[in-house]
Amino acid sequence: MTDVETGSAVSAMVAPTSMLLDASDEQAKVGAIAPDFSFTLADGSTQKLSDLRGQKILVNFWATWCAPCKVEMPEIQEALKRYDSDGFAVLAISNENAEAIDTFARQNNFTFPLISNQDGDIGDHYGVTGFPVSFFINSDGTIGFKQIGIMNLDLITQRVEALQ
Repeated sequence: MTDVETGSAVSAMVAPTSMLLDASDEQAKVGAIAPDFSFTLADGSTQKLSDLRGQKILVNFWATWCAPCKVEMPEIQEALKRYDSDGFAVLAISNENAEAIDTFARQNNFTFPLISNQDGDIGDHYGVTGFPVSFFINSDGTIGFKQIGIMNLDLITQRVEALQ
C-alpha cells in the first residue's frame, strides 16, 4: 500500500490512515471505556481498538523527534515479546505522516502497529498534550492506567500485570 498523501510505499506495520470513532465530548479517563478509533495498515486491513477487546492493550502516543519516545520504544517492543502469547497488544500513535513513521519503523524493526494520525484527533480525545503518554487498557476495554512520560521495561511489566 502507498501513503495516500505522498504515494510512497510504507512498511507492513505502518498504518497510514486512522480515524477517531468515539463521538463523545468526554476525554479518556481511567476507569472509562477507552475511546475507539480505527486504523488501516499498509496491506489494506482495517482494525478498530474495540476489535482487540479480550486482550490487554498498551496505546502509546509518541513522535519520531521525541528523545524519551525513542528510548522507550525498544522497551515496549520487549514487553510485547514477553506478553504477546498472553493476549497483549501494542498500538503506537503519532501525529506525523506515514513517511516519517515508516523511516523510523524500518530503522527499528518494530512488530506492533505504528499509526499515523495527522489530524491529532485521537490524541486530543485521549487528552494528550505532550509525548510520550501511554494508556494501559484492560481486556474489558476500560482504561486501567495512564502513564505520562517515559517508561522502562520494569514499569511496563508492572502495569501490564496489573491489568485485568
